[in-house]
This record gives sequence, structure tokens and C-alpha cells, in this order.
Amino acid sequence: MFLNGLRSTQITFDDPRTYREFGSRCSSTQHVDTLGELARCMLHDLKSAFGDLSYSLSLFPGNHVQLTVGGLLRAEEADPGYLTSARSLFADALAKFNWSTPRGSASDVRPTDVRFLVCGIHILTPSQTAMLPRHAAPVTALPEHPGCPMVPIPR
Repeated sequence: MFLNGLRSTQITFDDPRTYREFGSRCSSTQHVDTLGELARCMLHDLKSAFGDLSYSLSLFPGNHVQLTVGGLLRAEEADPGYLTSARSLFADALAKFNWSTPRGSASDVRPTDVRFLVCGIHILTPSQTAMLPRHAAPVTALPEHPGCPMVPIPR
């Protein structure tokens, strides 16, 4: 499986005008005007990198993004370490499209100065994957997310 040694690469460069660090795919997607268009770019990269799994991205106010992945697990119960590694790998893949503005240290990041916030990565079990609609929309905009604070992102 892809988790055996493959890690996504995060390349950052600094913009001295904004002190932002940009993921490696920010430059190639700078023309994208909406989060929905960016989500489609992210899904395309996920399919290219990790194969033919079931992916969907839910978009919430405040540029919050939630990724759902089906078809990865082969059993109803998975090793917690495997799930943690999988979530980390998918978070790295999404981070390539993001920017952040660190100050002083890695723990001192302004969370509002990002392109988007990942508010969840859900790995579905085989039975949950089987219940997915065959022709579900890969990108869905939703009005709210109960477990995610809605912080408006200044432009």
C-alpha cells in the first residue's frame, strides 16, 4: 500500500512581502478564484498520487475543508497507527495547496492567515464506503460544520 514509505513532499518558499510560506502547489494554482475550483485541483492530485480511491471534499464557511477517503481500508477495524499515518499523509498532500504565516516558531502560527483550514480527514471503513452514492458530488459546499470554529479569513 502507498503508506509503506511514500511521503508527500512539502516544498515551501518565503515571500518577504507577506512572510508567508507557500506549499509546492500554490504557485501552479494561483489563478484559481474559488475554493471549489481549488478543491477540484486537490482531488485531481489526490487521485494521481494515491490511486483510485473514493474522495470527497466538503467545504464550509471560513474556507474550512474536510476530506473523506473511502476504499483505503480492507477491514472494518484498522490499526490506529495506520489511520494516523494515513491522515498525516493526506494532510501533507492538501498542505501543498496551502500557505501559512509562521511567526517566531512553528507553534506560533496565525491560523487565520491561511488559504484554507483542514477541519477533518475521515477514513471510511469498507461498509461506510459501500454506502457512498455511486455518483456523489466530489466537492460539496455546506452551510456549517458543528465541530469546526468558523473563523473568517481576512484577504
